[in-house]
Amino acid sequence: MSPEERRIMVASQRILEQQRQISQLFVDGVLGKKFSRALSFYLDHSEEYLKAIGDLSLRCADLE
Repeated sequence: MSPEERRIMVASQRILEQQRQISQLFVDGVLGKKFSRALSFYLDHSEEYLKAIGDLSLRCADLE
Protein backbone atom coordinates (compact mmCIF):
# COMPACT_ATOMS: atom_id res chain seq x y z
CA MET A 1 0.00 0.00 0.00
CA SER A 2 1.42 3.36 -0.95
CA PRO A 3 1.87 6.12 1.65
CA GLU A 4 -0.99 8.06 0.05
CA GLU A 5 -3.30 5.02 0.17
CA ARG A 6 -2.41 4.50 3.85
CA ARG A 7 -3.23 8.13 4.66
CA ILE A 8 -6.60 7.81 2.92
CA MET A 9 -7.39 4.56 4.75
CA VAL A 10 -6.48 6.00 8.15
CA ALA A 11 -8.43 9.20 7.48
CA SER A 12 -11.50 7.23 6.44
CA GLN A 13 -11.40 5.22 9.67
CA ARG A 14 -11.03 8.31 11.84
CA ILE A 15 -14.71 9.08 11.24
CA LEU A 16 -15.27 6.45 13.93
CA GLU A 17 -13.87 8.95 16.46
CA GLN A 18 -17.19 10.80 16.22
CA GLN A 19 -18.62 8.53 18.91
CA ARG A 20 -21.71 10.60 19.69
CA GLN A 21 -22.73 10.91 16.05
CA ILE A 22 -22.06 7.24 15.29
CA SER A 23 -24.07 6.19 18.35
CA GLN A 24 -26.95 8.38 17.19
CA LEU A 25 -26.93 6.62 13.81
CA PHE A 26 -27.42 3.32 15.62
CA VAL A 27 -30.21 4.70 17.82
CA ASP A 28 -31.98 6.33 14.87
CA GLY A 29 -32.14 2.95 13.17
CA VAL A 30 -30.01 3.99 10.21
CA LEU A 31 -27.98 0.83 10.73
CA GLY A 32 -30.95 -1.47 11.37
CA LYS A 33 -33.68 -2.01 13.92
CA LYS A 34 -31.74 -4.45 16.10
CA PHE A 35 -28.91 -2.07 16.86
CA SER A 36 -28.15 -2.77 20.53
CA ARG A 37 -25.52 -5.48 19.97
CA ALA A 38 -23.83 -3.53 17.19
CA LEU A 39 -23.83 -0.34 19.26
CA SER A 40 -22.41 -2.19 22.24
CA PHE A 41 -19.66 -3.70 20.08
CA TYR A 42 -18.81 -0.29 18.61
CA LEU A 43 -18.66 1.38 22.03
CA ASP A 44 -16.56 -1.44 23.49
CA HIS A 45 -14.03 -1.67 20.66
CA SER A 46 -13.82 1.58 18.69
CA GLU A 47 -11.12 3.18 20.84
CA GLU A 48 -8.89 0.09 20.70
CA TYR A 49 -9.46 -0.24 16.94
CA LEU A 50 -8.59 3.39 16.25
CA LYS A 51 -5.45 3.13 18.38
CA ALA A 52 -4.36 0.03 16.45
CA ILE A 53 -4.96 1.80 13.11
CA GLY A 54 -2.94 4.80 14.30
CA ASP A 55 -0.10 2.61 15.57
CA LEU A 56 -0.01 0.68 12.29
CA SER A 57 0.10 3.93 10.36
CA LEU A 58 3.04 5.17 12.45
CA ARG A 59 4.96 1.91 12.01
CA CYS A 60 4.46 2.04 8.26
CA ALA A 61 5.60 5.66 8.15
CA ASP A 62 8.78 4.70 10.03
CA LEU A 63 9.58 2.11 7.35
CA GLU A 64 9.47 4.67 4.54
